[in-house]
Amino acid sequence: METRPQLRQRLLLMNPSSGVQQSATIVSAKKSREGGFSVAFEFDSPTPKLWALVFPPDDWRNVPS
Repeated sequence: METRPQLRQRLLLMNPSSGVQQSATIVSAKKSREGGFSVAFEFDSPTPKLWALVFPPDDWRNVPS
């Protein structure tokens, strides 16, 4: 972010591809080397479809090669 947000400030994140939205709260904001601020946030509730990631089924196993 270009401007420093306040701790505990609320955000609304949106994936522009899917339109899925999720609210979050800022928990940290630190000046980055590139300019601006690196921001850490915590989601208010789980929203697995926000990033459109696909997880393997529960019955898949990790088999050593």
